[in-house]
Amino acid sequence: MRNLWHGNVQDIREEISTSAPPYSSTKNPYFEKIRSFCGTRCFVNEETENNQTRWRECFKNYPPELHVEIGCNGGHYLLEKARLNPKCAFIGIDWKLKQIYKASEKANKQHLTNTLFLKANAERIANIFGQHEIDHLYCFFPDPWPKQSQQKKRFFTKERLTQISNIIKPGGIFEIKTDHEDYYAWILKELQKVKHQWNIIENQKDIYKNHPNPSNLKIPEITLFEKIFIREKKP
Repeated sequence: MRNLWHGNVQDIREEISTSAPPYSSTKNPYFEKIRSFCGTRCFVNEETENNQTRWRECFKNYPPELHVEIGCNGGHYLLEKARLNPKCAFIGIDWKLKQIYKASEKANKQHLTNTLFLKANAERIANIFGQHEIDHLYCFFPDPWPKQSQQKKRFFTKERLTQISNIIKPGGIFEIKTDHEDYYAWILKELQKVKHQWNIIENQKDIYKNHPNPSNLKIPEITLFEKIFIREKKP
């Protein structure tokens, strides 16, 4: 999707600040591992909101484009994108300390200085990034919360799509993938409620249906999840 909107970010920040829970202390051993190993290349909890509007300053030579992945896991996709695009900046977000630590560790081993990782609640994304700060946002295979009682937990709502439209630059891209057919329909329905803010530039129900041999695709053409889905012939 391409962002069309030029909204007021202050109202969005106040709204999301009350909708997402504050961070609590943790005894997770990976918290200290991140502190001792990752240094300034990794931010945790409240720290992830200290550089709002200034994330490009955390990278050498102030890169022209900022790419952000929601739910980056161990960084499989983002690290490869960063390796292939050294002049762009990449930030991965995940709520799991262990995965953020692993992603940072791999970035260090690969000497990738154009990456940062945030252990953060994605629901607070409008507190993390400033108005028009992101060029390209990715969200691949979010939890579909399939049960009726769980659907209120789904990430994609018209309210969040409005929030996100403010932190992506006008004309910027938001790329979404899901393997869950009901969630796919849900996202399209929520988008219709904010269609004045977004322009859908590509919409495919089965991305690799006409591909001659999708099993040959490699990261970052596909994600680790997609490798599984392709093998199972799942759209």
